[in-house]
Amino acid sequence: MSAPAGGRDVISERTEWHGEDVELDEVAARLLQMNRDHARHAHGHAATRTLNLLVACSGDVEATVLARRLEGARVRHPSRTIVLREHAAARLDAHVSIDCDVGATPGAVGSCHDRVELAADAERLRHADSLVHALLIGGLPTVLWLPGAAASPAEASLA
Repeated sequence: MSAPAGGRDVISERTEWHGEDVELDEVAARLLQMNRDHARHAHGHAATRTLNLLVACSGDVEATVLARRLEGARVRHPSRTIVLREHAAARLDAHVSIDCDVGATPGAVGSCHDRVELAADAERLRHADSLVHALLIGGLPTVLWLPGAAASPAEASLA
């Protein structure tokens, strides 16, 4: 439990799923089910997303640095965040997580945000628009962030 600014206690909860060599349909289904489960949670979780944030990292961006930057951004700009990274294996790997901050006092409503991290070979990333399409939330603006000095294989497709 941690106490944020304002003095009220907050409980942070995290749910996650990892898949290796998965199909995109499975990733989308897991994300949907995890959000449904959180919506029915006894704490009264509510999804708090104001945009779709697509992050296409170049290889020179360390995962820990990116995670720190995304954590800071999540507080100010709650989003459905989709991170695309390249790896050498000819497959799609995924990590889906939902983080919730729940007020510890009775009747307090919590808020949740979700993140999907997709790691794929360069050929799949050249078609990243088709990878992320099923994961975007309709009706929300979509922002593309390209951290790193080098180009990502996903950049042209997403732009």
